[in-house]
Amino acid sequence: MIISFFILCAFFCSALKVESKNFADINIYGDTRGFATVTPNLSLDLPYKFSYYGFANLDFFDRGDNYRFYSEHDLYFQIANSPFYLAQQYVTQSGDNNDQLRYGPRVIISKLPKLKKFFETLNLHYEISIFPLQFDHSDGFDMAFEHFYYMKILPKLFKDRLYLSGFVDHNLEYGENAANNSTAVTENQLGLRLINNLYLVAELRYNGYFPRERVGMGLGLQYLHSF
Repeated sequence: MIISFFILCAFFCSALKVESKNFADINIYGDTRGFATVTPNLSLDLPYKFSYYGFANLDFFDRGDNYRFYSEHDLYFQIANSPFYLAQQYVTQSGDNNDQLRYGPRVIISKLPKLKKFFETLNLHYEISIFPLQFDHSDGFDMAFEHFYYMKILPKLFKDRLYLSGFVDHNLEYGENAANNSTAVTENQLGLRLINNLYLVAELRYNGYFPRERVGMGLGLQYLHSF
């Protein structure tokens, strides 16, 4: 159902003929902690300064519960032509009463006027989203910080074949039933383009919500399509 939603969004944007840097990709990994992950991603530029980004992590296990999913859907509105956005994020995942709806600002740090040239010399994109307003089923106050970066590594030498990207999600939870007040999830991916749109990827992962084996390595393939 989630993948069908991604395909529908791609069709909708194509019908609008929006000139943009839209992309869709799918990543397939084997994780050293004993499960496989399939992750589709979709990024769309929409009319009237809106844009969308969403992904779904689908984890498949060979023991116990054999399926788990986590998905985020972000809708952004750009303020004028600045690097500042208003953001809405919807999180849905396995389990009951744990979906979340978040609101807050998004800032593309690498496009701030005084920092833009510095980040361009590093071939680095960096942004942060802050969600101080969150609606969920918890009994206390929750908020989230999300960092994302993408860097081309020596693009002239490697002819745009090598990149490093990743995110850090930092969640603050304050309530009687909160297991941890501060929890981080991070993934950092190194990708090497093999041929055309096919990449070999290696990903270092840390998930503070896992009760054990929080650190793992994902190894697999990525197919990227820009449109």
